[in-house]
Amino acid sequence: MVHILRFTLIRQLHSANRLEAGGVFRARRRLPPSNNEWGPLTDLPDYTVIGKANPQFTSEGQRRRAIRQFNVATKIIQLVGEMNKTQAKYAENKEFEKIDIESLQDNRLREKGNKIA
Repeated sequence: MVHILRFTLIRQLHSANRLEAGGVFRARRRLPPSNNEWGPLTDLPDYTVIGKANPQFTSEGQRRRAIRQFNVATKIIQLVGEMNKTQAKYAENKEFEKIDIESLQDNRLREKGNKIA
């Protein structure tokens, strides 16, 4: 009698199958092993979102990564633009310096007379 009571008590406590505790549960439902697993699909930029009006995200982490990558790309574009402007301004300043030096050399005082020898 005690054996039957113990069996029914254990049976009532354990309602889930022990085999579905790991990846079998997710595999049966065709889910990935983990939503935020590391790897190239989560670590590298997602270029499928570019140009779409309403990108479809499968998880909150994917949405957060896409927003972070968009912000980083925006910052990179801004900094590259600033670098290009600075390089153009630097080249222009160098050219003005060169013109100033040439004009100073042309306008400097010269000795009088003809120095042939």
